[in-house]
Amino acid sequence: WALLLFAAGMVAARYIERLPDALPGYLLFGTLSFGLSLVEALLAHGAPGLARVKWPTLPVASIIHQLTYLLAATVLYFLLTWIGGGVVLPGLLLLLFPGALLPDLDTPSAPAGRLLPFVSRRLAGRLGECGAWHSLGGNLIVALAAAPLALASVQAWYVVPLGFFAHLLVDLFRPEGVMLLWPLSTTRHVVRGGPVGEAGGMIERALALGLAVAAAALLIPLDVGPVPPPAAPAPTYE
Repeated sequence: WALLLFAAGMVAARYIERLPDALPGYLLFGTLSFGLSLVEALLAHGAPGLARVKWPTLPVASIIHQLTYLLAATVLYFLLTWIGGGVVLPGLLLLLFPGALLPDLDTPSAPAGRLLPFVSRRLAGRLGECGAWHSLGGNLIVALAAAPLALASVQAWYVVPLGFFAHLLVDLFRPEGVMLLWPLSTTRHVVRGGPVGEAGGMIERALALGLAVAAAALLIPLDVGPVPPPAAPAPTYE
């Protein structure tokens, strides 16, 4: 199966690189490869030789919890792009989404903490889980760390702290709140008692659905993809 995917990837790359913008083609190929791999895994799961394998259950609550942050960052990015009269660049989502999950780096059980456990354990030990790292001070640190991205483009730089900030906005509506003004203050700020409630609960699912609808609605007035350069006027015979 891996050899088949590799061969398909080589063929796809041969044609994707001929497109004006190759990134959407690669994203589409990656999505299709993941979907086909999932189908192959499900077919293998039904094979008699793997009947004794204990397959983990899908953590729906955790997925909804992380998806809420990603959708909030997407809506904020779309909204600012719309206000600024710009265009949505799909490639920037590859930077926006990690930025939206970076605040959970101080929680070893979160996806970001599991991905970088050596960093997560130190942050949790020094600043506490969901503590001082969930703040504008932490956002400033991330913005400074992402500064080299400005060499590529300003947009590539600002979407990382923008995703971080969107995460903080969502956590302001959770019961535990966030230390928004750290290091100036360690007071936890909460909006109206934290109406979002527990992670993956019914209220958060409704919030995720509302954010998805808002993101889809914002795509209507927005242009997606880089603006093509104006066509050069063809000289006439005269």
